[in-house]
Amino acid sequence: MAFREITGGNAIDIKQTPGVPYEGIYIGHREFDSQFGGSQTVWNFRGEKEPFGIYGFTMLNRAMESVNEGTLCRITFTGKQKMKTKRGIVDMNTCKVEVDDAASADTDDMPDTYPAFDPEKKTEAPF
Repeated sequence: MAFREITGGNAIDIKQTPGVPYEGIYIGHREFDSQFGGSQTVWNFRGEKEPFGIYGFTMLNRAMESVNEGTLCRITFTGKQKMKTKRGIVDMNTCKVEVDDAASADTDDMPDTYPAFDPEKKTEAPF
């Protein structure tokens, strides 16, 4: 058995990597109070090798609200663009959210990220 250190969350700030696509099956989101005040959303995905999260921002949050859990998604940060808002014209973070309905999965059949020991079933977690 080999242990590896867990240092914190696995959420990615895709604004740091413009043009790089992140692909995975959408498994849900979580909201929490940010250290700067207000609420922050992290969109969670099951990637090819491991689960990951993407920090939300306005355009991403709006697009992801219409995506069903179990949908295969590819999300790419496309940069900033000047847009008219209620606060005037501002530089907005933009992204491209793509879905592949044909490759979507039923999330009920997916294992939890960190499955636990179940004493009634006498099964152990796979790690």
